[in-house]
Amino acid sequence: MRGWIVAAVLAASLSVLAGCGLAAANKDTDGIARQVYAEISQNADLSKDAHISPVFQAADSQAALAAIRAMIPQGPPTSSNGTGWRYRTSSGEGAAAQVSYSFRYADRSIDVIFVMQKGPGQATWTVVGLEASQKGVPTPPIIVGVPPKTAAELDSGSDPSAGDSSARDAASSSASSSDSSGG
Repeated sequence: MRGWIVAAVLAASLSVLAGCGLAAANKDTDGIARQVYAEISQNADLSKDAHISPVFQAADSQAALAAIRAMIPQGPPTSSNGTGWRYRTSSGEGAAAQVSYSFRYADRSIDVIFVMQKGPGQATWTVVGLEASQKGVPTPPIIVGVPPKTAAELDSGSDPSAGDSSARDAASSSASSSDSSGG
């Protein structure tokens, strides 16, 4: 009898974890990421969004955003799924997040990793960078602002420019873990 109870509890736990999506990990970052993607795809004035870092207004960022917009077809995506997330919180330094999505259209998928920060005492997240690529197209990803960090860099709080920033394994992996998401 005890074995059945353990099995039932384990099955229930696994079903809860299987249903734990990005929105459950942090509804704030999920909403901000989806809003920013919509604003980029609709060519909205990003300077009016309080969730976007001023780095997005730089000339090189504007050129990168134009290249991303060129990847995105007209109209809304047919579906969008959170594909990974990673959060790090540090007393005195605030919090860092990377959330990744796949935005699907009839003829292509656009994968985006959003890099967010929340300073000490800051109430909301700020998008400080992103990386976008078109699935199946062998071109380098387009990076705006701060590039995503590898799992080791995010966990240690290190600067991605000090190491090999080409190994962005955790944020783009569908099996990403989270230090504080509980998801």
